[in-house]
Amino acid sequence: MESYAKEYPDINLLCLQFKKMVYQYDKPDINKLDPYIMMMDKITAHLNEENSLKRLELARQCLYLKVNESLTELKSVPSHEWRKKIMYKMVEQWQWKQPQLILLDDRNKWKIQEVSKEHKNIIDALTFSYRKLSDFFRYQNKDIRISKRDLHILGRKLYAAFEKKAGKIEIINRDSEIDLYESHVSLYPITHDKKGKALNEHGWALYMGAISSIDNKTPAPAKKSNHLLKLICWGFFNRVISSQSSFILGKEITVLSVHEIKQIIETLESIFPDASPGYAGIDTLVKPAQLDLNILFLNIGNDPFLNHHSMGTQIATRQTNSLN
Repeated sequence: MESYAKEYPDINLLCLQFKKMVYQYDKPDINKLDPYIMMMDKITAHLNEENSLKRLELARQCLYLKVNESLTELKSVPSHEWRKKIMYKMVEQWQWKQPQLILLDDRNKWKIQEVSKEHKNIIDALTFSYRKLSDFFRYQNKDIRISKRDLHILGRKLYAAFEKKAGKIEIINRDSEIDLYESHVSLYPITHDKKGKALNEHGWALYMGAISSIDNKTPAPAKKSNHLLKLICWGFFNRVISSQSSFILGKEITVLSVHEIKQIIETLESIFPDASPGYAGIDTLVKPAQLDLNILFLNIGNDPFLNHHSMGTQIATRQTNSLN
């Protein structure tokens, strides 16, 4: 879309290039007629002209993953051999090394660091593209056939998926083939900054694996948040944790229990069985934002009867109405 917009009003459509090659030659090069290769060639020319090499690299990775032909596996389906030959030729032109191919072929085994990096690259590329197209449509009003409604929907799709704002759960893993699940995770309160200075507002950190204590050698947390519930929801909706995960809590945590955390996740699992927040269709996106569902969690990690436990006075008799 960007490359077409730049060519406006003399747009060289790929479909016309395709027809021209078919009718111009008795025996056209079948590989050059492949729609994906044609699209990649056009994107490559455009992004090279824009000197947007980072986005070009992302586009190449997208094509490689879309073709889904592993170049590091020895086994291959004979009928797909022609696809592999083309991809071999293309990655040679891109000057990709073996470690990069191995990383992409093992994408279903990626962990949070690789997924986070890819997620950021996708956000940067899509939002940059959307802004360029928005500017183009704003200044080219005549003969533009895309409606403001369509552009509005496109913008809302991007912002609904990727916009960061307070209280919103950032979903970085949208690929069901990538398994980020961790059997053991650790939760620790954040009370000091990196320099050891005490913080006015405390937060929480989620670490991968069973970590018994935090020191200078401890790997960086996978995620930090000011609120424990938001951190748990982040892990749940990104399929990092489930009610089957084992949770290790810092020794300084006295009230919060593993049982309570698992109860929260079990509640989320009952309401969102696939750990998916749902899908917003076009009809939904054209309307103002609205609330579809409320889930209320009370007193997480906070026992209102803490001072009464030692005296045994939290529930005095059977006549006491605990819901009063």
